[in-house]
Amino acid sequence: FKIRAKLLIAFFIMLIPFFVFACLSNLTYKTIHKNNLRMDLLHKQLDTYSKVQLGIDMLLMPPNDYLITGDIREKENFTRLAGDLEAVVAGFSRVIEERQGHSISVNIFDRFLGFESDEFHKDEIEFLKEIKKDIEEIKWNGIKIFSIENPIGSKFGGEMMEEMDALAHRVVTITIARHIATDRIGFVSAIEASAIIWIRTSILLTVSFIISVVSGIGFAFYYSRFFVRPIKELHNGTERLAKGELDYRLNIRTGDEIEQLGRAFNVMGEKLKGFYS
Repeated sequence: FKIRAKLLIAFFIMLIPFFVFACLSNLTYKTIHKNNLRMDLLHKQLDTYSKVQLGIDMLLMPPNDYLITGDIREKENFTRLAGDLEAVVAGFSRVIEERQGHSISVNIFDRFLGFESDEFHKDEIEFLKEIKKDIEEIKWNGIKIFSIENPIGSKFGGEMMEEMDALAHRVVTITIARHIATDRIGFVSAIEASAIIWIRTSILLTVSFIISVVSGIGFAFYYSRFFVRPIKELHNGTERLAKGELDYRLNIRTGDEIEQLGRAFNVMGEKLKGFYS
C-alpha cells in the first residue's frame, strides 16, 4: 500500500498548481463582477439624473401655458407631470440607496488588475434631499399660479413663473449637472478599467495555466524517477542473474513494495548461488 500512498500524494501535489489557477480564476471573476456592478450603478444614476432634469423641464410647461392661455385644463397636466416626477425621484432615491448598500471593497488583487472603486459619498444623500426640497418648492409655486383666477397678464403669476424658472435652472443646470459631470467621469473610468482588467486577466490566466501545466508535467517526470529507477535496477539485476552473475545483489532503498521485491531478489540470488555451489 506504500506505493499507492506515494501515488496519491504525487497526485494531490500535481493538483496544487491547478488549484492555484482555479483560485486566480475565481478572484478575477470577482474583480470583473465588482467593476460591472460599479458601471451598472453609475449608469442607473446617470439615467435617473436625465429623467429628473426632463421631468423638471416638463413640469414648468403647464403653469407657463396657463398664464398664456388661461386654460385650467393645464392644471391636470401639471398634476400628472408632478406625479410622474415624484415617481422618478422615488426611483432616484432607490438608486442612491442601492449604491450606498453595495459598498464595493477593493483588495490588493483588484488593484493589481486595475480596478479602483469610487467611494459612496454622504453628500449624495444630502443632494437627494436638496432635489426633493427644490421640486416641492417648484410644485408649490405651480399650485399658486393655478390658484390665480385671471392668469393672463397677471403680475403675480409672472413673478411666480420667474421664481420657478430660476429654481429649475439652478437645479437642472447647476446642481444636477455638477453630479452628472462627476459620475460621468466615474463611468468613463469604469469602462477604461474594464478594458484593462480584461487584458490583465487574460495574460494572468494564460500564464498561470501554462505554469500549471508545465509544473505538473515537470513534477510527474521528476517523481516518476523514484519508481522507474528501482524498476530498472530490478530489470538489470534479473538480466545479470540470468547471465550467471549469482553474486550480484540489489541495493534498493525506497521504503515500499519495490524495496521488498529487491530483498526477495537478493534472497533468491543467495539460494541460487547455494544451489549451484
